Amino acid sequence: MVPIGPVTGVLKLAKGKVKVISVFNIDILYVHPLGIPINVVGGDCATAMPIALPIKGPINLAGSSTFSGIYTIPDFRHCELNTLLINALIPGPNNTFTAVFSPAS
Repeated sequence: MVPIGPVTGVLKLAKGKVKVISVFNIDILYVHPLGIPINVVGGDCATAMPIALPIKGPINLAGSSTFSGIYTIPDFRHCELNTLLINALIPGPNNTFTAVFSPAS
């Protein structure tokens, strides 16, 4: 995951909620089929457009907070001869993200 700019959003302390958007690309750095040390996707394989991931959840200032979101992975490009195969396997909707944050002790 390669971030594109800062995470932006809103913290509503009175309601105890956080809502942010993270924008990033997914880069596939290498694929070595069957352990063969040949990179079959080259060096520029990445999503064709940025992914916008909305993340939200309740905030707990005294303990852990869990935030989640659902996002769509777009098609990939520049994956050499494997672009069609990667686009048949990876892109699509309803991907989930969950993160748990805790205050430093």
